[in-house]
Amino acid sequence: MKFDTFHGTKDKLKALAFIQQFDAAFSGGNFTEASKVRKAASFLKGNALQWWSTLLMQGQHPKTWLEFKQLFSSLWLTQTYEADVISAWNQMRFEKGETLDQYNERFWNTCLPVSSFRPMTLPEQMEKYVCQRLLHQDQCVKHDSTD
Repeated sequence: MKFDTFHGTKDKLKALAFIQQFDAAFSGGNFTEASKVRKAASFLKGNALQWWSTLLMQGQHPKTWLEFKQLFSSLWLTQTYEADVISAWNQMRFEKGETLDQYNERFWNTCLPVSSFRPMTLPEQMEKYVCQRLLHQDQCVKHDSTD
């Protein structure tokens, strides 16, 4: 599996994607906590690597994957990020004039961050996606029939 690096930017989606890729990789494997932390840390670059090096030198580096995620998130994600992504998910709707491709991209860009903060069941994802698609198709049918 190929992992993306993280350079320590304040781009919240990149920070979250960095963590998610390791969550996915670690979910089915037989990894020790220490090996999870070492693996993720080996893909830090730039400012993020500087942060990690400082933690190591001070003897304050996390020992578990959960500790790593908490420290990482406290620095690279805003304090309200979790609430922001969950709110965006709850308000997810087809927007007027939006194409299906645009909605698909926005749907997954909204759904994936939420899954880092709370369990996202497939039925929940499908319900939101299918309901919104049906609403969109209904709008399209109504729009087409009035022309």
